[in-house]
Amino acid sequence: MKDKITTILLAIFLIIINLNCFTIIKAEELPMQQLKVLGIGNSFTVDATTYLRDIATCGGVDLTVGTLQIGGSTLEMHWNNTQTNEDTYTYTKNDSSLAKYYPKKDIKSVVLSEDWDFIVLQQVSYLSGDYESYQPYLNNLVDFIRDLKPTAEILLQQTWAYDVGSSHYEFYRYDNNQATMYNALKDAYSQASNEIKARIIPSGNAVQNARSYKVFDCTNGGKSLTRDSYHMSNTHGRILVASTWYEILTGKSIFENTYTNIAVTNEELLIIKQAVHNAVVEYTDYKIININIKKLPNKINYSIGEDVISEGGIITINYNNGQSCDEEITDKMITYNLNSSGETTVEINYSGATTNYTVKVNSAKGCSGNSTNSIMIFIIVLAFLKLITKN
Repeated sequence: MKDKITTILLAIFLIIINLNCFTIIKAEELPMQQLKVLGIGNSFTVDATTYLRDIATCGGVDLTVGTLQIGGSTLEMHWNNTQTNEDTYTYTKNDSSLAKYYPKKDIKSVVLSEDWDFIVLQQVSYLSGDYESYQPYLNNLVDFIRDLKPTAEILLQQTWAYDVGSSHYEFYRYDNNQATMYNALKDAYSQASNEIKARIIPSGNAVQNARSYKVFDCTNGGKSLTRDSYHMSNTHGRILVASTWYEILTGKSIFENTYTNIAVTNEELLIIKQAVHNAVVEYTDYKIININIKKLPNKINYSIGEDVISEGGIITINYNNGQSCDEEITDKMITYNLNSSGETTVEINYSGATTNYTVKVNSAKGCSGNSTNSIMIFIIVLAFLKLITKN
């Protein structure tokens, strides 16, 4: 009887050890970066922010998104409303809970309601190419907001040109020509940016970049990025513009973002990301200086031929403007060769910046290898056979 109990306990012990060899240690969760942005504008602001929180969440950022808008509103209208404290705005706040809608809000109370990191302004689309329509209202608005929230960074959303053949009743201002409108608004926003010393969110540039690809060239059978020849389409267009905001506000590459949408194919999403990233690179003077490893992946010991597991690893991305952010290492970032035993390096590539770490490669399979697994199962089987024969 004593031998039977001993044998049973031995079998259980071996099972526990065997299972323990395959226990995966859960990666330490990376604290999400927390940011808050308020867009003050009109329906184009709504287009830009509809998917913004979802995309940010997929990039590891807890982004509170506020949208304060009146349809068709101009910079002049916003400035006049600050002077009369008009509560004619619709305010939407999208944070960790469900989006909340508040009618009859005014600019001052909403600006003061949160510790906004960013406040984004824009001109109405049809006047975006006419810099004279910006002033003095833009300067006045900026002074007003900076007095209320001196710590918030003010940015400008560069709006986009209408589709070729657009039905918008104000398109005549640009001779009904998309290229003319785009060049005019691009120049006007650059002038405004220099005047108020604010960064541009190049939504218009990103849209124009995407239109250069066949899939989004609606004049030659491609999809239009708009739903009515001027507002962004409900999926592709809105995702593109929100992705542009994401890159500018977070400093993170949209290529590393995991957001997907059932209505957008992988090919389309890749083009959107390329269009966005190229626009942001053109409009920013910051670049990645280097990346360093903040935390090694959980697993650094391997057997020949195994796949490297990036889980648990964290890198710090350093920019030339002094900013930095942390990013989880993903399998797509790493390259390696585990075809021989000894120490070898695993290279990490993030948007062209590289670093590496060392792993140990054993000639025989380790605890997680198939050979050890087979041996353990064999021992367990023998233990049970011994128990049976004793009976």
